[in-house]
Amino acid sequence: MLREDMRLPKSSITVLAALTVISCLLEAAAISNPIYLPEEYPEIAPGPIAAYGQKLVIYSPAKASVSILDPETGETRSFPAPRDVGDMEVSGRWLALAPLGLQKLVIYDLETGESRELELPGVVHALESADGLFWATIPDEEIVVAVDPSVPELVKRVEAASSYGSGSISVHGQRLWAIGRDLKTIVSMDLERGEVKTGGIDAEAVAIRGLEGGAVIATTQDEILKMSNALRVEARWKLEEASSLDIALYVIPDGRIVYVSPSRWVVGEIEGSEKREIKVGGRIMGSALSGDKIWFTESTTHRIGYVPLSRPPRIMDFKVERLGGNTFKASAKATDPDEDLGRVVLIILYEGIIGPEQNQSVEMENIGDGLYAATVNLEYQAAEIRAVAIDKFSNTAKSGTIRVEVQRMEIITETTTQTATTQAGGYTDIYTIGSSMLLLIPILIALLYFRLRPKKRRKSRK
Repeated sequence: MLREDMRLPKSSITVLAALTVISCLLEAAAISNPIYLPEEYPEIAPGPIAAYGQKLVIYSPAKASVSILDPETGETRSFPAPRDVGDMEVSGRWLALAPLGLQKLVIYDLETGESRELELPGVVHALESADGLFWATIPDEEIVVAVDPSVPELVKRVEAASSYGSGSISVHGQRLWAIGRDLKTIVSMDLERGEVKTGGIDAEAVAIRGLEGGAVIATTQDEILKMSNALRVEARWKLEEASSLDIALYVIPDGRIVYVSPSRWVVGEIEGSEKREIKVGGRIMGSALSGDKIWFTESTTHRIGYVPLSRPPRIMDFKVERLGGNTFKASAKATDPDEDLGRVVLIILYEGIIGPEQNQSVEMENIGDGLYAATVNLEYQAAEIRAVAIDKFSNTAKSGTIRVEVQRMEIITETTTQTATTQAGGYTDIYTIGSSMLLLIPILIALLYFRLRPKKRRKSRK
């Protein structure tokens, strides 16, 4: 694999047919920049948020209301809600709110706006939705209950001494995950068989999220742990200081772990050993996963936005071939893990040129199977060339840089004539010849000046 910013020996240019950079993703962009809704919604003081299909459900603590917002049309409708809410969750057409200090759930039909209340054995501290049911933790009674919102009624009750945090439970498939009362115990329950397993971690847990084959856990040590179904810690990632305060965890179908840190104003994602983050414009009040987006509300700016979960494209191969003279063909193999690649652009940087003519960009043509090509004529003597792939969210990948030269000519000086000859495969270098002629001009002027200037006469002595 050739190094980035390759300097090619002049002697090799005449025999090198193609220059190639392979597997050269040089700059993996961070997670995509946040995108804000263009409209302002003065009737909404955005707080906790949840996804409802392509719409958003936003709870406003200041106005004690719930608003349903269509981001595409800007249409909103609102209805009253309890003044103080500890947690909220959406399942299908149903919204559940857990009022602080009250032993009940308030369940809304988001299609009609109608609400009903369901009395429960204790105060709910965390809500989760799975398979059409709401799951609610009641730590004071050391139980977790499942509620069918369409009735509504309590349909399942399991013994689990969970903690009091809002992110203390998660249901994935037929497995319930919970943070234990001491915060260092992780509880895993098979909901079909009723089997319960417990395991320990070396720090206090603040949030948990189930995934295929295990769960991810955020701790007070600003770490995210991945735990298997056998309750063994398989991986850990260190976050910046103060990341874990009110942190929210999500897992998307391709296996990426997404976290939202309200205190740091950050949305981040973990993929393998790589961690990427982006900072939004204010303190985050609420967040929600919806398809390929993380929606969020900002308590300081009252704005609503989202971070696309789009990964940067990759340039797997890049090469430049000489077609003859100052004409070159560049080709690149570009891919995008999310299949949202927008375009590939060839960037040419001319050496020794100052001003707008220093840079040249050429749109590369998609010729199929992820291959992009462009033919260019170099306008100056030497240039550095690279390809840049850009997806629809402006994530970029840059190839390695290849340096090419319009072939320099060998000047042969004889007694009365000067001949410019080309090396094998080259052509006459008018730049070199022109430069040589220009150098002769001041010499000729000086000779003429000394030859033609009038001679001073010496004064005779008396």
